Amino acid sequence: MARHKADAADIAGALVVASFIGRLRARGLGVREAVFQACRRRVRPVMMTSLTVLLGLVSMLCATGSGSEIQKPLVAVIFGGLVSSLALTLIILPVLYALANGLQSPGAAPAQTPKEPT
Repeated sequence: MARHKADAADIAGALVVASFIGRLRARGLGVREAVFQACRRRVRPVMMTSLTVLLGLVSMLCATGSGSEIQKPLVAVIFGGLVSSLALTLIILPVLYALANGLQSPGAAPAQTPKEPT
């Protein structure tokens, strides 16, 4: 059950950042400026979502009752996955977005591909 919550936090964080970049681009900002502003303005909501799930998993990670020897390794993997997903959402996703959309300024025309001689 904890993994489903972790998946939702991962997806929600990535969607928050990507959709905000799209909104900033629609307002006329260039890719680079939109990525920087989206990351700067959406760090807190993304971190709060992930940290809430991580905080809920801490009790399972520190459990000592019966069955905890089975739960601890699973929770440790989920915990590590959430931490790495947080880094991926805030670092790798914006970089990939910028690379996929080019680092053009808002008024710049798209790059022309050279035509083959006929």
